[in-house]
Amino acid sequence: MLRLRRYRTFLVFATFTVFALYRFRNTQWGPDSPFRPNHLNGQGQVVVSEPTGIPRPYVATIPEAESTQEQVLLPSVPPASKPTQTIAQPTQLPAESPPDEVSLAAPDTKTADDSGPDQVQYAIPTTTSSVIHWSKLPEHFPVPTESVIQLPSGNPKAIPKIQHNFPDESSWSRTERGQKQAAIKKTFQKAWLGYKEHAWLHDELSPVSGGHRDPFCGWAATLVDSLDTLWIMGFDDEFKEALEALKGIDFTTAARADIPLFETTIRYLGGLLGAYDVSGGKHRILVEKAVELADVLMGAFDTPNRMPLPYYRWKPAFASQPHRAPNRIVLAELGSLTLEFTRLAQITKEPKYFDAVQRITNELEKSQDDTRLPGMWPTFIDASGCNMQEPSFPSGDDTEQVVVVDPPTNREDEVREGQKLSENLADKVGAKDVNGQPKDHLDTEGKHPSSQKQEPLAKPSPIVLEPSTNSSGKIGVEDKEASPKKAEGHGLDGAPDRRERPRRGKRDADEGEYCLPQGLKTAPYSAIDSFTLGGMADSLYEYFPKEYMLLGGQEQYRKLYEKAIDAAKQYIFFRPMTPTNRDILVSGSISVTDQGPQGIKPDGEHLGCFTGGMLAMGAKIFKREEDLAVGAKLADGCVWAYEVTASGIMPEGFSLIPCDTKDCTWNETKWVEALTPDYYEFKLPPLPKTKATPTTNTTAAGEAVSPEPELEPPPPPPTRKEVATEIMQNNRLPLGFKSIHSRNYILRPEAIESVFILYRITGDASWRAKGWKMFQAIEKATSAEFGNSAIADVTFDKPHQINEMESFFLAETLKYFYLLFSEEDVISLDDYALNTEAHPFKRPK
Repeated sequence: MLRLRRYRTFLVFATFTVFALYRFRNTQWGPDSPFRPNHLNGQGQVVVSEPTGIPRPYVATIPEAESTQEQVLLPSVPPASKPTQTIAQPTQLPAESPPDEVSLAAPDTKTADDSGPDQVQYAIPTTTSSVIHWSKLPEHFPVPTESVIQLPSGNPKAIPKIQHNFPDESSWSRTERGQKQAAIKKTFQKAWLGYKEHAWLHDELSPVSGGHRDPFCGWAATLVDSLDTLWIMGFDDEFKEALEALKGIDFTTAARADIPLFETTIRYLGGLLGAYDVSGGKHRILVEKAVELADVLMGAFDTPNRMPLPYYRWKPAFASQPHRAPNRIVLAELGSLTLEFTRLAQITKEPKYFDAVQRITNELEKSQDDTRLPGMWPTFIDASGCNMQEPSFPSGDDTEQVVVVDPPTNREDEVREGQKLSENLADKVGAKDVNGQPKDHLDTEGKHPSSQKQEPLAKPSPIVLEPSTNSSGKIGVEDKEASPKKAEGHGLDGAPDRRERPRRGKRDADEGEYCLPQGLKTAPYSAIDSFTLGGMADSLYEYFPKEYMLLGGQEQYRKLYEKAIDAAKQYIFFRPMTPTNRDILVSGSISVTDQGPQGIKPDGEHLGCFTGGMLAMGAKIFKREEDLAVGAKLADGCVWAYEVTASGIMPEGFSLIPCDTKDCTWNETKWVEALTPDYYEFKLPPLPKTKATPTTNTTAAGEAVSPEPELEPPPPPPTRKEVATEIMQNNRLPLGFKSIHSRNYILRPEAIESVFILYRITGDASWRAKGWKMFQAIEKATSAEFGNSAIADVTFDKPHQINEMESFFLAETLKYFYLLFSEEDVISLDDYALNTEAHPFKRPK
């Protein structure tokens, strides 16, 4: 008999399922149904939500002269003397244009310099609502208006003359110089046309394939970086065309989520200001765009201690939140912003730009003698301004109770916080929570710190800045935090103060820890610091003498420079051993621990080749005449590194053998030992002596057997010199090199920069000869179909090209080569201070 009780559970479930299927089969998704999927409309169709509109960005502009608004004063700057030459125009623009890029199709009626009927015209594109724009937001950590650091006033100091007094040039010398200069201009012309035809308004040209790259923000880095080079070389039409295209670049939106502050400042902001100065201050669009860009970059300085974020995430969703500078930042990225923001402040008469960078200099000055190598700074710096402390919890003894709370916003909040602590403190000490855990580990709200919700960085008390009264020549103010006054030995509510130890700092809600304010320090968890004038530190030191000149002789920058160079001469510079005993110097690096310096690292790098020119210039403006010879030897060291490779080009990074004595004559044994540090001289044991055997042997059957052959001794192992020679040949090491750890060359300018400066300072024609040889080697190895390409290995006679052309090749490298063979009054070092991207800024007179 069928037993239904066995299947009653199944029958109930089946009945419910059938009912549910029938019920939902006839359900219509109404617009107000709580079960209606978000992606369906009333007809069951997929709906893609449209992006909401974004408010138009704030763009700072300079008012016209006839405007009733406050005007920005633009001083008249005489243009640099230059010849005039026109580059042939391409027949047509590229056919393809990526989406959301600047369109060059429709004309615009306004020309680049607001005059002249024959300018190439471009349309400034309108953006759609899907494009996110930066917008100006209220600052989280503003500097009070009365505390903004002002530009130095008064007449500039008399700075000694830098350039050599050159005699009149002979006609033969002028002809030869003109031919070499024309060859350099031809190389620039080819690269510029390649960029214009294949990478217009992109960051970089791919010179081998004819493509393009956008490693920065897609703001036409090569165009902006090359503006002043176009003017200096006399390409007027191309300069005006580039200015017109500049109008279409929107600095309030970018192709990447973060803006690299250092690279954007030196290439873009420097490029705009340099072009403005060399062209005589006639083109207002250059300053308008510089202000537009600078106001975006100023958001990176909105931190509690006003130290900038090296990579600024500009989108409003992130920029609207408070942030702190990182506790590990590259030194050069922090300290190489002064020239550009100072020059912008001078042109616009707006001190906020100078204030932003002068605060960095003030912090550097405070910490200069407090590093592991006094006088210099390590390559990585803690710029957070916050020494993170673990929170202190009560131990059960009221007399040692330490309670740290978020800083109140006003006096009434402070009183309420004090009352709350007085009422709840006794209940918390020694009590337990519902989980059996001691309540003395709870915070002021009765919660465990680990359960606190992570929030953005809490806003601190207002910054109060007071004018500095010291006599050290330092520009700026001293920062102090406002705090309420209270009676000694009493808490905020007038009751006895339970905190017998000092407050450990303000709570950083984002970290769940406590912040003890501090200045610039070495990066945390660093047992060893590296000090160098090369990569990651270079332009910080370069900017000290140049900012000194740009500000008209401020002693603060002189002292910073001289302390750093004295330390570098003692610990960083070394003379390498060379086969020809050439008297040269190389700028290396040194590692330092708490126990002291650990010995010099005899590593050379192309980035460090600017040091020769820097010391030569510092020798003139600071009257350190002995440094001129040091600078010349440093520059010649880089020239030597060019001359000894197969391609005639210096590698990016390599190691040499430092001399032990002042004699420094070539020592082959020392060179062999340096190349073979792990060599072990293996000696074979002597062969065992064997007994004499008859000439023939016989078997038991009487058959003759040949005697066993005598053992041949194995070949001797290679000598140490032979091993060293093999290493040198296999690695294509020039004689005198220990190793090459970076064999490429990316069209860098630092070596020719020092050669140019040494020629302008000394007038020695041998520097021109060395520079011309360097140019010929670079042109031979890097020339590609559409421009010049970086190469993979300089130790080959015909290196492989890697299809990249950085914007600084046109902005710096070719500019320095061109100026080396120009008349000496073109971009005179007595008139201009060149930033680290070779953009000339007009010096005050």
